Amino acid sequence: MRTFGMWGTPIVRDPNAVSPETLEDLRALVLREDARQRGTKIGTFNASKTESDLLVLSDPPLKVLRDAIVEIEGRMLSALRIEHEVTGRGVLAEAWGVVYHDWGFHRVHSHHDSAWSGVLYVDMGDSRDEDGQIEFLDPRPSACARHPGQPAVTTIKPATGEMILFPSWLEHWVTPHQGTRPRIVIAFNLGYGVAA
Repeated sequence: MRTFGMWGTPIVRDPNAVSPETLEDLRALVLREDARQRGTKIGTFNASKTESDLLVLSDPPLKVLRDAIVEIEGRMLSALRIEHEVTGRGVLAEAWGVVYHDWGFHRVHSHHDSAWSGVLYVDMGDSRDEDGQIEFLDPRPSACARHPGQPAVTTIKPATGEMILFPSWLEHWVTPHQGTRPRIVIAFNLGYGVAA
């Protein structure tokens, strides 16, 4: 697992968040939920989202996903030197699958009502190397004035099995996927509430 900062903004990447067998199970699960067509297409082009209730389903691979999310959250909090008792109490979480078809992409957005957002790359599909990347916008609006020519975007080329965690307010988008086999991801949000 690797933690790095962009513009003073922390990002955590875990290249092997879950096993290949779990990825296969998650792929089947996302396609099953996507086939129910209960989700939305908001913010996407030629892609569909499942309902955001994946973490409450009882399928065994989702327990592995929940554990991987808790682990990457702990890594982020540790990197920021934030102490947090990992009990699950007070943590509000949601997750949903996204299936990107040929030329599918996600427009610029940030995530509301949460502290951390992330994505698990379940299957990168059969797209070219430069397709399906996640790009983060520099959150400092005037940074280009002091450092002209410095890129205002950081691009991450994810791989199947990788999980990335970042602050929910950080604007980002996903470049188009070009391929016949869909690209499948599970996105998630983590927030904090008052423990009962």
